[in-house]
Amino acid sequence: MCLYLDERRRVEEETDYLNKADDPDNDHYSMESYQEHVLHFGTIALLNGAGKDPKELYYAYKSRGEIEQAIDVFKNTLEADTSSMQSPQTLEAWMFINMVALHWYYELRQRLIDTDLIKKFSPADMIGMLRHLRTVYVDGAWRTAELTKKEGDAIAALGVDIT
Repeated sequence: MCLYLDERRRVEEETDYLNKADDPDNDHYSMESYQEHVLHFGTIALLNGAGKDPKELYYAYKSRGEIEQAIDVFKNTLEADTSSMQSPQTLEAWMFINMVALHWYYELRQRLIDTDLIKKFSPADMIGMLRHLRTVYVDGAWRTAELTKKEGDAIAALGVDIT
């Protein structure tokens, strides 16, 4: 068994608990029960049956959260949690397309981080902008239709070519 302590997390959990204990409407938190919980704040214990060293074990555990986040993106942002495919070939194509979409999502997320736009927009915000983006063929050229200045600036800052 490996026991980890995150001092920053300990302080956050302790502060949160004390704030709840001070709230007269909260029956579940008290200064008496605080003494029972204080040693647990900021800690995580992992049972190691895989023979990994403590650092490897911790990173394996943390990657689990990243996988759950990817599944959440897959289901909620990309809305790809159900399939009505009726043959193995169409199901395989559906899965391939959704894996490409998931890859693009994380590419978009990284671009938002790199350009510091993550403070203003989430990947879901940008997907919402791009989802409604339309191009029209007028006078022998493709033109972007109905794009606000804010959207245009954000897309340009990302370095995404929409033409």
